[in-house]
Amino acid sequence: MAGIQYQLIAQNEKDGSVETVWLDPSDMFSEFDSQFVRDYSLEQIDLFTMQFIHQEELKRWLAQTGKISSSDVDLYIAFQDKDHQLTYYEVLCNRRNQESVRKLSQLASSSCSEQDKNIISQQIIYRFLEQCENDPLFRRYVQSGYSSIYHKFLSYFPYGNIDTTAFSMLHSKDGGWVFHSYPLLRNMVEAQANYELLSLRYRDVLQAANMLRENRKALRDSAREVLKSKTNKNSDPAQMNFFSLLSQGEMHTVPRAPHKLSKQKPKIVVPDDQGVSFDAKRKYVLDTINSLPSNVFYFSGNHYAKFNPEFFSCDISEEDLRSLNGYLDTATRRHIAFYTMLNARYHENQKNGYYSSTLDSEMSDVWHTITKRLKNSNYLNGAYAWAKLYNRYVEQDKLYREGVVSHGECYTKRK
Repeated sequence: MAGIQYQLIAQNEKDGSVETVWLDPSDMFSEFDSQFVRDYSLEQIDLFTMQFIHQEELKRWLAQTGKISSSDVDLYIAFQDKDHQLTYYEVLCNRRNQESVRKLSQLASSSCSEQDKNIISQQIIYRFLEQCENDPLFRRYVQSGYSSIYHKFLSYFPYGNIDTTAFSMLHSKDGGWVFHSYPLLRNMVEAQANYELLSLRYRDVLQAANMLRENRKALRDSAREVLKSKTNKNSDPAQMNFFSLLSQGEMHTVPRAPHKLSKQKPKIVVPDDQGVSFDAKRKYVLDTINSLPSNVFYFSGNHYAKFNPEFFSCDISEEDLRSLNGYLDTATRRHIAFYTMLNARYHENQKNGYYSSTLDSEMSDVWHTITKRLKNSNYLNGAYAWAKLYNRYVEQDKLYREGVVSHGECYTKRK
């Protein structure tokens, strides 16, 4: 499974539009790992989603933090398998602190030792086989293809007799790969969790599972080409996602000579500007964002977007430098930084007479997220204060570069 790029996807159930859910270390608020690599692993996505009790809670949190535009979405994991076939896994949450989910969390954690992994894998598989043996309906649910469990694994059981007597046999099948395949193990846990939910909600579990599968397939097929682009870094030379942009060396290095700030950090108070209407603020902010060059922000090693203190040639006061980082909340700052990178790439392609539908779609997704987020007055006030301060320094920097420096309210030629 090496090289597979997993993406956590939110697809709007009304219009079918697709958003990639970008994660960073600050989203990991459990005791498990908070270190992310550029290409998300399945384990990292699972560790994130398993922090939530159920999908509705997860969707609300994603919408409230501005990671998705609406909570009315189908949430799933999309990727291309080794044969480049578009494939989906369902999202795992931790309802009722289920033992199997807790075991999987331990297995997904990078701190889990090889010895512990071996023990946990055996426990997960045995528990799965035991449920198949004791619950014929669950066994039919698995055999009917309603889970994401590999067909190769199911083919090991002649006549569909999935039970604990086969446990020892699995150690010798194809090198015992089943005990080392994280996707297989997590999909066993996923099958158990989804089956339990269906059993609680519907009288006819298999009929409900079939209807759910058909509905999901229809929705996901409607965005098939977009999803293929999002899950294959090499499908389009102009495809730009959050991590591929970083890997090209754009804005990901800490500036060479950053401003040093004092250790004491006074609280940043966002001015309200009540005399300016909501619509006027929003237009001013969106116009400013559209004009931002790609090097206004940089991404630190943990993918936090920060204002680039070397962007302006003129001096920036310590208070203003803090405000240029603090006025924008973390999520809004990240979305805007990402948009500036996409926008720069878009204009570069235009200049060269090249058009990329993937890049265009990605830009539209991010822009939609930003505009949706700025409907919240708290986020808008912070963005408006940031845009005003930024534009003030744009004018001041222009005078500085023209050889004029400020002295209070008047300007003189710089010597």
